Amino acid sequence: MAQRRFGPTLGAGVVIIEKAAAQLIDPAPLGVTLYVAPVEKGDPTKLVSTFSKRDFYLKCGNLLAGYPGADCANDF
Repeated sequence: MAQRRFGPTLGAGVVIIEKAAAQLIDPAPLGVTLYVAPVEKGDPTKLVSTFSKRDFYLKCGNLLAGYPGADCANDF
């Protein structure tokens, strides 16, 4: 793979150059998203894991007006 130069010079002789990788990066999970907000149902002292919008609605109930947490979960 040929070296490529990215962007303008960052300072006196400082540039970013891409080189061929010695090894590939192993794929990993993208992470965890956490929302803290009141919901319609469920135990307020327990964490709830959901894996889809349908799962969220089944475990937490409908959205509550005036609180952005459930809307964030819905939009995510």
